[in-house]
Amino acid sequence: MLFRGNIAGFAAGSGYGHRFGEHFHKADRGCFPAHVHHHLELLFITEGEYRMGTLDFEDRFGAGDVFIANSLEQHWGRCPFRPNSTNTYRCLFLSPENLPSGLNIQLDQGIAFVNKVPAEKAKESGLFEYGIRLLDACDSPVDRNSLEMLGYAMLVLHALMSHQRQNGTFRQDKSAFVQQLMAYVEQHYTEDLSLESTARYFGYEKSYFCRKFRRHFNQSFIDYIHLTRIKKFTSHPALNLQTIAYCAQEVGFSNYSYFYQVFKKVLGVSPRTWLMHRATGRPDLFS
Repeated sequence: MLFRGNIAGFAAGSGYGHRFGEHFHKADRGCFPAHVHHHLELLFITEGEYRMGTLDFEDRFGAGDVFIANSLEQHWGRCPFRPNSTNTYRCLFLSPENLPSGLNIQLDQGIAFVNKVPAEKAKESGLFEYGIRLLDACDSPVDRNSLEMLGYAMLVLHALMSHQRQNGTFRQDKSAFVQQLMAYVEQHYTEDLSLESTARYFGYEKSYFCRKFRRHFNQSFIDYIHLTRIKKFTSHPALNLQTIAYCAQEVGFSNYSYFYQVFKKVLGVSPRTWLMHRATGRPDLFS
């Protein structure tokens, strides 16, 4: 399956054409809680207002805006409660492994797309129009490998890349603390990183470091380390069904049972199942 627009749901499936009202306000005004998945996700806001974000980005989204969550980038969304209001978005997943040759080159470059494409820019580049057309084609009985589908996919990717080239440096600036922390973890994620040693390295008392980290990253330090290691594992050049344990150890998991638990918690399936379905082209498994 190349593309998918899916209907309803909370964290497991995001939402497509789903109307949020008072019942969602009672559920902590949630749209979808913080989660990750392997594919690139584009959310096209068609009506209403949302607040969406990642570890280091947060902004308001209205009709015409596009929210982009990169592969294995933790993201979340909220829908502010307003009586009798309607909020709707449509969701498109793109997976590099399952795009036809020629289209996958652009996503395989490992580009971290900006998280927000404002309505004006999304209209100007054609991203919103072609994204909606592609979703409409996904919902129709059209062959997913048809020229129509591939044409819309090419236009969506072209609009994405065009916007990235022009606005890639406009991504929200990270604080010095965030930059230093991310650089430190990137350098030491294969080691036995502990909360205590990291707090000490940055000159903070443990409890203060915990609060500061959660305020900036919207998750615990341990969860961030886990997410970093899982991301490194899924992109390890030697990864296959025979090297799972080896690659897990290479990215910092010294205990395979613990790695297995963390992987299943983050991506929802076992490492072996994830690899098998990735090889056979099933991005829908990780929604």
